[in-house]
Amino acid sequence: KGETQVARLLAKEIIRSRKAKERIYSSKAQLNSVVMQLTNNLATLRISGALQQSSEIMALMNDLVKVPEVADTMRAMAKEMTKAGMMDDMIEDALSMGDDEGLDEEADEQVDAVIQDILKGALASAGPLPSRPSP
Repeated sequence: KGETQVARLLAKEIIRSRKAKERIYSSKAQLNSVVMQLTNNLATLRISGALQQSSEIMALMNDLVKVPEVADTMRAMAKEMTKAGMMDDMIEDALSMGDDEGLDEEADEQVDAVIQDILKGALASAGPLPSRPSP
């Protein structure tokens, strides 16, 4: 009979150990959950700090850059670029408007006239052509 009491005591201790083991696992899970929540809170706090700094920088940039003035400058620049483009087109049109065919013909006539003048001068300075002796 004495051995059954010892066996019961041992069985109770095993059950208590198992329950303690389950409580330890449960506590470990709860602690891990707390750690994750704290990590999440820390990350949120860091993001909040970064956003605070970002908003301060944006406020400073807004003070430095006057948006209406930049918009006016951009509009003026766009107008000037449009004018420059139109002027460039007009200059190209004016240069290409010349009658290239007429210019070529006139140039050919001038070249012919210069060659004729040169040839007349060269022939005049050569003097009369010698006559052939008769046989």
